[in-house]
Amino acid sequence: METHFEVTCFINNIMAGDMTSGTIAELYEGGGIGTMYDLAFSLTEEWESAHVGRQWDGEWSDELREWLRSRLY
Repeated sequence: METHFEVTCFINNIMAGDMTSGTIAELYEGGGIGTMYDLAFSLTEEWESAHVGRQWDGEWSDELREWLRSRLY
């Protein structure tokens, strides 16, 4: 649940800023807000599947944000 919240906030922050180009803008223009829901869900699932059982010894949200940047920019 925490992961989905972080992913959704990250996408929302991109949308609130300059959306003149990039993955988010293209997806939103092509499919509207429903596409953003699907994107947040699929990114959450992908992240959580890749990190099942991982013991975090630091700030997991920092690593998540870096991963999201690599996927969405």
